[in-house]
Amino acid sequence: MSSFYIPVSALRRQQERLELLGGNIANINTPGYKTGRMTFLETLGTVTGVTRTTFKQGALEFTGNASDLAIQGNGFFVVRNGEEQLYTRAGAFTIDSNGKLVNSSG
Repeated sequence: MSSFYIPVSALRRQQERLELLGGNIANINTPGYKTGRMTFLETLGTVTGVTRTTFKQGALEFTGNASDLAIQGNGFFVVRNGEEQLYTRAGAFTIDSNGKLVNSSG
């Protein structure tokens, strides 16, 4: 195995970590955004990075909008995109012209 392989592998993982941190910083004010964390493991001469989403409770923020909701503790809102069910913790909802509670994607 090349003596450059491990350092190059480690540099790639550090680049991924910086990209992850950049995404976390860019979304610091995004309601419902969950941060990512990366852990490193060196095995058999390679450095592996594992990315995980953290689901820890964020700060609740009063918006004054009666249709904005928050989940305190565990859980997700279930929203639909056509026939697909999606899960979110972002509770910025509005009422559409049909009287349905919808998120920013409709």
